[in-house]
Amino acid sequence: MNPLMSKLPKVPPGKIIVNKDLSDSSLGKEIIRFHGGVAFSLPSLSGAPVDFIPAQNTPVIVICSENSSGADAEIAAKIKRFKKAWGSAGVIVAERNCSTTNLYKGVQTCATLKHDSNVIPVTSLLELPVLLKDLAQTRSNKHLNPFLTVKSTPNTTDLASKQLALLTNIPNVGRKKAQLLVDKFVTIRRLSYATEEELTECAGSATAKAVYKFFH
Repeated sequence: MNPLMSKLPKVPPGKIIVNKDLSDSSLGKEIIRFHGGVAFSLPSLSGAPVDFIPAQNTPVIVICSENSSGADAEIAAKIKRFKKAWGSAGVIVAERNCSTTNLYKGVQTCATLKHDSNVIPVTSLLELPVLLKDLAQTRSNKHLNPFLTVKSTPNTTDLASKQLALLTNIPNVGRKKAQLLVDKFVTIRRLSYATEEELTECAGSATAKAVYKFFH
C-alpha cells in the first residue's frame, strides 16, 4: 500500500475532507457549510497535492478557473506531482465548459497522454459536491479508486495493456473495440488526433462519438 495513504486523515461517515488551504475559497466554504465538509491540513504532505477526500484512500484534485492560471506548465506540474504521490488511487476532476475549453484540453492532454489517467469533467463547480458524494457512495472494497470499479481493468504490465485499460474506461468502448482502435492507431496520442470519421471507419459510429468526445 502507498505509505502516504497512512498519513491521510480518516474520513468520518457522511463527511468530505477539505484541504484547509481551500477552506476560505468559495468552493471550500460551500462544501463545508452545506455538504458535510471538514477542513484539514497536511503539513507533512506539502509535495503531494490533494484538495478533497470524499472516501477513505481516495484523494481528489480539482483543476478549474478558480484555482488555476490555465498555464500548461502549471497544470502539468500539478498533475505530475499528484500522480507520483497517489498513483491510480487519485481522482482528477476538471472544469469543462465554453469558458474553460483550453484549460480542460490542457488537463486532458497531460493526464491522458502522459500519465494514462482519466479526467472527470464537471461543467460547473456546483456539480462538484454531488460528484464527491457519489465517489464516497460508490467506493468499492476491491479498489482504492471507485471509478476503477466501473469496468474491469486489464493488467497494465505493458504499453498495450495500459492503452486498453484507458480506452475501456470510456463509455461505450468495450475491450474488442478498444483492441481495434489500438491496432489501428498504435498510440493514444495518434488516436487523440483522429477525426470522428477515421474513428467511425475503425470502430463504428457509437464508439467513435464516445472516443472523440473523450479527447475533445
